[in-house]
Amino acid sequence: NEMLNKENPKVLLLASPNNPTGNGITPEELDVLLPNVPQSTIVIIDEAYASYVSSDTSYIKYFVDKYPNLIISRTLSKFYGLPGVRMGFSFVSKGMEKFSKYSNKYLGYHRISEDIAIAALKSDAHYRNIAETINEDRRLYEEEIGPIPGFKVYKSVANFILIKYPIELKDKLKAAFSEKGYVVKFMNEPDIDSHLRITFGRPEQNKAVREIIKAIAQQ
Repeated sequence: NEMLNKENPKVLLLASPNNPTGNGITPEELDVLLPNVPQSTIVIIDEAYASYVSSDTSYIKYFVDKYPNLIISRTLSKFYGLPGVRMGFSFVSKGMEKFSKYSNKYLGYHRISEDIAIAALKSDAHYRNIAETINEDRRLYEEEIGPIPGFKVYKSVANFILIKYPIELKDKLKAAFSEKGYVVKFMNEPDIDSHLRITFGRPEQNKAVREIIKAIAQQ
């Protein structure tokens, strides 16, 4: 509340799940936050990774009906693996209906992209199976890497995971990943420069990455 009152922002952008931490905002938490945002502030909730959390979207209608300054946006680039079609969709409240009237010629997509997007949305069961596999890999990271002294596995609901590691192992970890041909994001930003962000691959790839981490940690 203090920050909102001080800054009086035109737009409040919330990422859920957040990148790179992977944590999300629950509907219960949103219902505490949103009443404190002035209606003059447009609230955009970026749910690019939300489909990894759950297939339940019932909460969306509740929020867009209740809060007239709300836009909830999603993309097909992450969960559906279609960054090339440049497609997404949004749920807008009645107060934000002007955003639903943009012509597609200004948004850079065409009929073929639309057909691909609709086909992907109709194949949700296939993608849900992939999400369940990722859920299992998240659990394995937490079980295998979390207990290692000096390491911390952050709770994630996305298709990636953030891990804190002892900074003195950074060069060894980088060399080990490079030797095995794995590309892992080593964070360089302040406060998280001792963290790495791992995007989940196939189960066998995820296992190999965990084995690399454990081998370096045991040296």
